[in-house]
Amino acid sequence: MVTLPAPPEARAAAPTWDALIPQTPTTEGFDPASVVGLPAPVRRWTGHTIAPGAPLSTTVALTLHGRLWLGSWRRFRARQVVSAAHGYVWAATAHVGPVSVRGFDLYHAGTGRMRWTAAGLVPLLSVENADIARSAAGLLAAELVLTPAAALLPSVHWVHVDDDTAHADVIVDRRVHRVTIRVSPKGRLEWISLPRWGDPDGHGFDFHRFTAAFSGEQDVDGLVLPRRIRAGWGLDAHEGAHEFYDAEIDAAVWL
Repeated sequence: MVTLPAPPEARAAAPTWDALIPQTPTTEGFDPASVVGLPAPVRRWTGHTIAPGAPLSTTVALTLHGRLWLGSWRRFRARQVVSAAHGYVWAATAHVGPVSVRGFDLYHAGTGRMRWTAAGLVPLLSVENADIARSAAGLLAAELVLTPAAALLPSVHWVHVDDDTAHADVIVDRRVHRVTIRVSPKGRLEWISLPRWGDPDGHGFDFHRFTAAFSGEQDVDGLVLPRRIRAGWGLDAHEGAHEFYDAEIDAAVWL
């Protein structure tokens, strides 16, 4: 049985964290023949990121550090568990001057929730509603790229675009999210984008182009992850871009 306790920042989300941890590790190994029928960019990406025989795990626990845009850039450290088929919890501590800001974002079983406090005591944000759930479901669809074996899940349908680009129609709780991925000629994931429900401009929730760009790579037990992730609204646009997340993955454990 796998055990991985929720971090202190996500103590209130511990039931969700625990629910995302599989009871037994994945033992089925990757067979390169299983991706023969997928679009060329997806075949290159999975062939580059999943070693033959590597366990087809679709759940990963990450340790990260980086910076968040909170009116200005703030340093953070975080732990995250992502289950491509079920949800995620992202828990972090950032600092605004001398005050620590701690909390989590999560998505699981159709529910999205955010809860943040100052100094671990003063409530700053606690929200759980349909808009947050819909936005978080889009993020879960995008995070399939953090577990490359998720490319083979029955809830993911691939559509060829060109030699370097493919669409993944990802089903999350009966709603389809179209995620576009771009892959280098050598199989490295360059960026992803999707129309994601959100309110980046403060004018109300609607679909906006969410983009994440990747650089560097690291091999973790036969599966390759990006080293750095930059994410935001419209990062590939010339105007109106809003980057709010810049992180490096320090450690990963496949579950």
